[in-house]
Amino acid sequence: MHAPTNGLEEPDENYHSYGLFDPLDVERLLKRFEAEGVRFRFASRTSQDSQYLRNDAIEIFVNRDDDEVAKKIMTDGWRL
Repeated sequence: MHAPTNGLEEPDENYHSYGLFDPLDVERLLKRFEAEGVRFRFASRTSQDSQYLRNDAIEIFVNRDDDEVAKKIMTDGWRL
């Protein structure tokens, strides 16, 4: 189980941010990470541009030791 982080900072020095992702894309990516044994954490990010407009995103943090596998997944066209 991969618990979400609870702050705006990186979870700890062993993890670093892979950026912000659309919530609709995240599930498929994280399933690939899990299948390949990539250790990750995530945090929900929400900002409100106006009274009616919200931007939701998921920030993904990957364990530095799993960088090589995670980068391969990211460049293998996981969105296809």
